[in-house]
Amino acid sequence: IGVRSYSLYLWHWPIFVFTRPGLDQPLGLYPTLAVRLVLTVIAAELSYRYVEVPIRSGAIGRWRARLAAAGDRRRQVSPIAFAGAAAVLLVAVSTLGAGESRGEQLLVGQSVVPPAGAVVAAAGLRAATTVPQQRAGAQPGDTITVLGDSVLLGAEEQMRSEFAASGYGVDYRVEPAWMLDNAGDEIAAQGQRVGSTVVINLGHNTLWERDRANFDTWAGEFDEDADELLATLRQLGAERFVWINMGVPDRSLVPEMGQRQYDLYLWYFPYVNERLDALVARHSDVVLADWAASSNQPGLTYDAMHLTGDGIRLMIDTVRSAGGI
Repeated sequence: IGVRSYSLYLWHWPIFVFTRPGLDQPLGLYPTLAVRLVLTVIAAELSYRYVEVPIRSGAIGRWRARLAAAGDRRRQVSPIAFAGAAAVLLVAVSTLGAGESRGEQLLVGQSVVPPAGAVVAAAGLRAATTVPQQRAGAQPGDTITVLGDSVLLGAEEQMRSEFAASGYGVDYRVEPAWMLDNAGDEIAAQGQRVGSTVVINLGHNTLWERDRANFDTWAGEFDEDADELLATLRQLGAERFVWINMGVPDRSLVPEMGQRQYDLYLWYFPYVNERLDALVARHSDVVLADWAASSNQPGLTYDAMHLTGDGIRLMIDTVRSAGGI
């Protein structure tokens, strides 16, 4: 394992990304973990044996020398064939069982918006808020821009489908590990127009210290970054914002494979939520989608943060309720 550690490191991430339980394939938590480990080991062994070892042994130099001597570029087929095999492996992983789960998501995407005043519910799950009687939020025909990190990465297909079915255009901008300050800088640099309504789920990747050490310093940086992001978005066409706060479920509700992540990260999510409450108080055009209240239920994440199919459905309903979408 030691000599193959780099290959294991390289391959585990794409395999884990494309085998999300309940989204990319229908297997449960522990069968998915077993499949992920097996695929990672196989991919790492193949790349170690047929790419890493030959390259370390001077295969590239020998190959180039043979090409130069023979003048025959057809020998490029070998590395290209391996790259093609690797691509096929990733495609196979990403489509494992996808037919059933994708079909289920599309069916959910056709669901009707609950009537005014009705309690939002999806797949038997209870949302923490109700749809307001008078919707002053987005109107059909508007464009909704969605900004988020990896938590919203798996929700793109269903969120696009649901919003589009209700008559909205969708501008989806989500990047893994997107930090709040980086998002503001990148959006400002791009200068691309945004929708009149912007849904934001940023804050998971922010800096804090345990036990509220230097809290005022970190809170000040968070507030400044959030205010700058809102100012940039207003300049680019935003008129209202729906900011999703951080889910902080009881530890007993977190799957076993998510316990370590829970301990590493969720201790500071209440700090983020505290600052988001203050943000809403400062800005009249910002409303809070209270995921912290809605998400304290089992089965919504597979690792304490990232959403299962049920989690995606409930988060979309929470956003629609808060923003009048």
